[in-house]
Amino acid sequence: MVRVSTHPMRLLAAGYGADIVYSEELVDKRVIASARRVNDRLGTVDFLDKGGEQGGRLMFRTSPDEKPRLVFQLGTAEPALALAAASVVAGDVAAVDDILKTLRRNLQIPVSCKIRLLNSDHDTVELARRLAACGISALAVHGRTTQQRPRDPANWEPIRLVVDALAGLPVIANGDVMSYEDAQRVRRETGCAAAMLARAAMWNASVFRPQGFLPLDVVQREYTRLAMRWDNALPNTKYCLKEMADAPLSFSGRAGGPRSLAGHEGNTSITRARDEQQLCSLVGLRSEPPYEPSRLELRQNS
Repeated sequence: MVRVSTHPMRLLAAGYGADIVYSEELVDKRVIASARRVNDRLGTVDFLDKGGEQGGRLMFRTSPDEKPRLVFQLGTAEPALALAAASVVAGDVAAVDDILKTLRRNLQIPVSCKIRLLNSDHDTVELARRLAACGISALAVHGRTTQQRPRDPANWEPIRLVVDALAGLPVIANGDVMSYEDAQRVRRETGCAAAMLARAAMWNASVFRPQGFLPLDVVQREYTRLAMRWDNALPNTKYCLKEMADAPLSFSGRAGGPRSLAGHEGNTSITRARDEQQLCSLVGLRSEPPYEPSRLELRQNS
């Protein structure tokens, strides 16, 4: 999701059990114009805008421990640009989406694709077949058309038809998967290989735990720890915390916890935080560097 699927949020989701994490969608020309820099201080690989000069705006950051599970989402409509952009990041990610045949011919990493439903089940299945024929490694299907919004119920039945038509190709179901139980249910009802979550993961990334949601204050604290550890931009950290604060009550987990930043009051407190120290204080996190690895990071690397 835009502004949410940044480095610390991906690590948080992976730490709670996500097998695959997606980057934000980044446009091909922006990726081509970026410069790759190894950040020795953080142990990350950074891609910077404006030719990668010192102080250039950070476009994308990743770390080696997330590489095996990271899908880089590329927005493009031109095969040559797609290849040029994909080549920039190919050494640091696990898969790239879009312009399939050109990428499959020229890249040594898996290529996947994500689609929405077309106006008829027949058209959706035919599109899926054409994409599969390009040699993709997996296909994600969102159970809504491009005209439908999140408030419109997702339709899982066409996903089942795609699964039946593409025997042997992993299909990832997306749409109205709001809990661990929903993920299991969509797998049963469609036969898909995996379920993709977006809003639920944004609101409470512990949704990937079979044991259920953790209290919101625990998740907010772990997210903030990761954001500080990996030097995430403060505006982005605040944005993600505010999205958690605005989550429906069903995502708060055991009444939210005593330090939960939830609802209008929590959103306002996050907005007023002027720096990392104030933000850390809000979630009950020690703010003096160095930031020790979180329990989630240790779990990932063990």
